[in-house]
Amino acid sequence: MIYLLPPEKWFQRSLPDPVNRKITNSYLKAHHNGTHIRSLYCEEDFTALVGDPAFGIPLPSLLQFRKGLEPPEISLLANKLSRALEQFESADYAAEIESPWQLEIHPVEKTENYEGLRDLLSKDLREWPAWDLKIRVERPAESFLGDPLNRSWWFVLERLLAKSFPALLLWMLEWERLEHLAAAGELLAEPLSRNPNLNTLFLAAMEHFASGNTGHRNKLLEFAGEAMERITPA
Repeated sequence: MIYLLPPEKWFQRSLPDPVNRKITNSYLKAHHNGTHIRSLYCEEDFTALVGDPAFGIPLPSLLQFRKGLEPPEISLLANKLSRALEQFESADYAAEIESPWQLEIHPVEKTENYEGLRDLLSKDLREWPAWDLKIRVERPAESFLGDPLNRSWWFVLERLLAKSFPALLLWMLEWERLEHLAAAGELLAEPLSRNPNLNTLFLAAMEHFASGNTGHRNKLLEFAGEAMERITPA
């Protein structure tokens, strides 16, 4: 499988650097919570990442296919993400989640045909057979598009002061509404969440949430569950 990244000259940093650091980390190189990149090839106009063949659906694609997820599914995803981040942190690797396109859902057993894939994707995540949440340490090319989905994400991430875990949780819960607001150019017209308890929680996270702190992630999920009354930790 080959992933293409935009030219490095467009940015003030190295896009492949996180991949290089992961490849050289013996614990994370083939960890089940990360995509398996074997090598990379850099040219002036692109970088190619060569990885193992695998089926995975990016989080934004799943949201678009399903027209959003139910709060218990979001709770399941968020708990899996917290545990995956903990694995990276235990190896002294700070996995920066700059875009939801970095998160992919991978069934452990391969689905061989199109109809089987559609049937799987249509189901509640709690009804799926075993699956892993994988983190791509590089920003995928899709994350650089200026569509409403990405604009809504960047808005939430900026509002929450680049604290990606609470930003992802909020963005998943409010995904469809935020995308419509982004398309209409009205993101500033409404609160982060129409649920006043959730809105208060995420505003508090701007000040008190510490990235890289497993305890803070667990507390945020607990408080979000209480606010929604439907999110149950996995």
